[in-house]
Amino acid sequence: MGNFSTFSVAASGLYAAQAGLYTTGHNMSNVDTLGYCRQRILQNDFLYRVAGSNFSGPMKVGLGTDISSINQIRNQFLDIQYRQENPKLHFYDVKYQSGTEIESIIGELQSDYRTQSVIQDLWDAINEIALNPEGLEVRGNFISTAVTFLDKADNVYNRLIDYQYNLDGQVREDVDKINQLGEEIKRCNELIAKNEISGDNANDYRDVRNNALDELSKLIKIDYKENQDGSVTVLIEGNELVANNVVNKLGLRYTSTDYSFVEPVFTNSASILPYDETGLNAKALFSLTGKVGSAYNNDNGHLKALLITRGIEPANSFTTPDEINSTKFEYERDVFNLSCTIPKVMREMDTLVNSIVKLVNNSVSPLVLVNAGPPPVYDKAPDSSSPYGIDENKSQHIEVFSRKYMDRFTGGVYNNEDPDNYYSLYTIGNIEINPMLLNAEDYDKIAFSASGDISDTTLPLEILDKWKSKFISYGSGEDKSIDDFYGFIVNNIGVTTGEAKNFVEEQEILVAQVDNKRKEVSGVSLDEEMTNMLTYQHAYNASARVVNVIDSMIDKIINGTGRVGI
Repeated sequence: MGNFSTFSVAASGLYAAQAGLYTTGHNMSNVDTLGYCRQRILQNDFLYRVAGSNFSGPMKVGLGTDISSINQIRNQFLDIQYRQENPKLHFYDVKYQSGTEIESIIGELQSDYRTQSVIQDLWDAINEIALNPEGLEVRGNFISTAVTFLDKADNVYNRLIDYQYNLDGQVREDVDKINQLGEEIKRCNELIAKNEISGDNANDYRDVRNNALDELSKLIKIDYKENQDGSVTVLIEGNELVANNVVNKLGLRYTSTDYSFVEPVFTNSASILPYDETGLNAKALFSLTGKVGSAYNNDNGHLKALLITRGIEPANSFTTPDEINSTKFEYERDVFNLSCTIPKVMREMDTLVNSIVKLVNNSVSPLVLVNAGPPPVYDKAPDSSSPYGIDENKSQHIEVFSRKYMDRFTGGVYNNEDPDNYYSLYTIGNIEINPMLLNAEDYDKIAFSASGDISDTTLPLEILDKWKSKFISYGSGEDKSIDDFYGFIVNNIGVTTGEAKNFVEEQEILVAQVDNKRKEVSGVSLDEEMTNMLTYQHAYNASARVVNVIDSMIDKIINGTGRVGI
């Protein structure tokens, strides 16, 4: 009986050493596998039997080695820290990349054709008229410069809209990726529970799931917990994504009726939901209201950064939230939209262009307030009080910048701008140089003379003086001049981009440090694994030698002693 007991002990040693060799080999073969977590076997003593007793009590003899489990060497606290810091990194990376792109669109990163240069050229052209008011060539230069100014404004605005559509495409990609990762986590949950309940090893599936959680943390803030059956429940922005082997997939809803921008919502619909002014047709992943930033601890994830950079829809200088004529949902979203990066820049750029256009137009084609309204009623300045272009070579009250589909006056009454009627606005995209001034023979129709004398320099000098004055009202701050307001726009973009860059650099270091600590714990060291392999190899050889000795003894007993006495 003793020999067979020893044989079982040796066999258990063979099994344990073999499992160790397999685990070590598995570690070494996956040394370059992304996200692989090294594994180790946990051994303990098998059952004992009583072999007698002495003064201290029963004497027990072990019956061999048992493999209790094959565990991953992983620090869950480091995983949690990594998945808390990772979304912040990708949030500010979007902010930094988008800020750089906006600076490029405006042209501040270019050597020439910068927005500031185009504005300065327009000021210089007016200054040249003040120096030589009779020269048709300087008037022609002014028209040419004004055309370039509008072209640049259109180019900036259209490129900002194109960039919004680019970000919108990334929003759709992120939503698809979140759904795919949710399905991957659910699949791993099922495989882990199925394998571990039957006693099999599911560590490789755990690696796949951990990689999915890492990827998900880039896109959005996540919370998760592991259940008793080995599955995990995953929350995104406080909402269940994966729970009870069900994936609550994200869908899309249009953010407005005028543009095809989308926002993520929880819905089973395969198509994009229509815009809903109440916001009740599906639960939104993000509220898209309120402020977002490190001070509010909600600056998390690539997806959220895309949304607050892109905004809900484009904006212009006339975009103003209407609390009276809007639902609470619409009003809050309008307020939020104007805090988003691109709509905010659009509104500021359009305010700048609108201010320049009105400064020039109201100077060469002045208005007289007849009735304060609302809406205010303006009329042409009478010839007697403001004899612009009295002589036969010029026409009175011709505006330089006109709306594409609406005249300045109808029946002598000024056509007011109506925020609800795009075609009535002096806004980027709806402004052109007055067609009556595009031919060289018509340059003298620009009423730059307040006296009727083409050599009079009073009006150009007044325009230049007003240009440098603080006449642009924006927000609750101090009124600004044209140059100051442009500097205000560029400075805001530069400061925001610089802050995002600094945060990215700091966060990259923090995330890398946490990830390196994870790799120190979970990564495979070939030197260490080679040492383990030699250890298990020696253990296997030792157990094998015991088995060989026992086999020889049994063979001797059976075959060597069976002929005694014959």
